[in-house]
Amino acid sequence: MFQRAGIYVTFLVVGTAGLKADFYSITDLGTLGGSFSATNLGGNSLNNNGQAVGYSYLPGDTAYHAFLYSGGGIADLGTLGGTNSSAYGVNLTGQVVGNSYLTGDTIFHAFQDAAGNMADLGTLGGSNSNAFSINPSGQIVGYADLTGDAAFHAFLYSAGNMMDLGTLGGSTSSAQGINTAGQVVGSSDITSDTASHAFLYSGGNMTDLGTLGGSDSNAFAINDAGQITGWANDAGQNAQAFLYSGGTMTGLGTLGGSTSEAFDINSSGEVVGYAATAGDLQFDAFAYFGGTMYDLNSFLPPGSGWVLQSATGINDAGQITGYGLHNGNLAVFLMSPPSVVPEPGYSVLLVLSIAVIAVQKCRANLG
Repeated sequence: MFQRAGIYVTFLVVGTAGLKADFYSITDLGTLGGSFSATNLGGNSLNNNGQAVGYSYLPGDTAYHAFLYSGGGIADLGTLGGTNSSAYGVNLTGQVVGNSYLTGDTIFHAFQDAAGNMADLGTLGGSNSNAFSINPSGQIVGYADLTGDAAFHAFLYSAGNMMDLGTLGGSTSSAQGINTAGQVVGSSDITSDTASHAFLYSGGNMTDLGTLGGSDSNAFAINDAGQITGWANDAGQNAQAFLYSGGTMTGLGTLGGSTSEAFDINSSGEVVGYAATAGDLQFDAFAYFGGTMYDLNSFLPPGSGWVLQSATGINDAGQITGYGLHNGNLAVFLMSPPSVVPEPGYSVLLVLSIAVIAVQKCRANLG
């Protein structure tokens, strides 16, 4: 800032897209009558319409149900006959996927919910299944037990059929994310079941994405550009959030601690998750963009009452969902970036700055 003759001139080193206010707005999505609610790790828990999913306890905290947050309200999606259910993913049309216990509460199945109607997706012949993500065309991914329940495999559910995606040579696998083109990501045991690696399933082939030098990795989300995010062990066996793009896996760092994990990515390649703070004293929610990892708590005004612990979803508008403590209670949040304030371009700013400086000089000479 330049000061002369009582006039302040701020030289704005910004582009012409606009200025943003300092803080994001944040909304507590509430509960279904119980003491708390939360979002799940993995899946696409937030769509581009600002709809979010997760689970919430009912009055008395004896059961929890999947919920859909839409239009400022939270709706109970019910169950498949059992006591509990939980939602993981929601697509652009508001279709929700997750898992629910069946009558008797001994097994759980993947479900798809459309307009309040919950449908059982079944299994791959075994007892249990879970659905994590759904794309705009209604393709669903997750995992399901095989006949005999000795192993579970990643599945792709489309047009009423559940297809076994196989593994990377090991016994088990699980699919976590799917994009518009039907590319699938997740994790699978490798040969001899000595480790589990992140995979990309595309064109009928499952590809091992490797690690960051350690033993294991897991992929949670893929955008329409084919960029993938998740976590991978480094050479010290610490989990590190990663961005996989153009055939290269890059670690995203931490918030000063030793570990981090990423759970979602939007069309711009912005990533969210959680990371350890200095001294590994706690995990805070993060957003990664422009090559930098930011603690989402720093995006909130002082005295907000929130401690953001994990971010699980980000949409193309930059809205973020996740969970944290709100006035000491576990709660689901929806953060929205500050509105863009129009501003003149560089040339206009330069002209205005020169004009103000000229006025300063005139006043100084007259003085």
